[in-house]
Amino acid sequence: RFVDEHISDIEPYEAFLTLPDRHRFYMAQATLFYFWHDFDQCIEMYEKCIKIAEQLPNTAMLTTASNFASIYRNLERYDEGFAVLERGMKKAKQLDPTNSYVQYSTAEVYLGYIANYCLTKQFDKADAYLQELEALNYLQPQAAQMNTFKRWKAIILYEKGLIDEAFTLFD
Repeated sequence: RFVDEHISDIEPYEAFLTLPDRHRFYMAQATLFYFWHDFDQCIEMYEKCIKIAEQLPNTAMLTTASNFASIYRNLERYDEGFAVLERGMKKAKQLDPTNSYVQYSTAEVYLGYIANYCLTKQFDKADAYLQELEALNYLQPQAAQMNTFKRWKAIILYEKGLIDEAFTLFD
């Protein structure tokens, strides 16, 4: 309720916000609509975020794409999720790969691809993205992303019939 009240206070001044602040504003609204299970409004806010993120020189597109794709994934609208992830991946290739935030955000986009491919039972494609992400070495051992990575890797190993290897990931 507190966040909702403050977002309502900002709306009349929306046009005066800088692009980065407007992006954060729409991301906050998208999050609220997600929690309120108003997915049409959530998608509308993410579409606004994507348009702004394309104009920003930072990782905003990567964060937006991975979050937006997760909404489409929850709605089982995988093709739209892949399209959003592709926009994120395109932006990732334009950013400095040595920057730790770029690495973290790029890993989120990869994990989105892996999730979409696993959930659509395209395990070979999921495995290709998983191996590419692993080769990039962007995941930190203690990062929360590592658990997500291990979960998808275990599923892929299981689908390949490598059940023991899948279970050893979660010693």
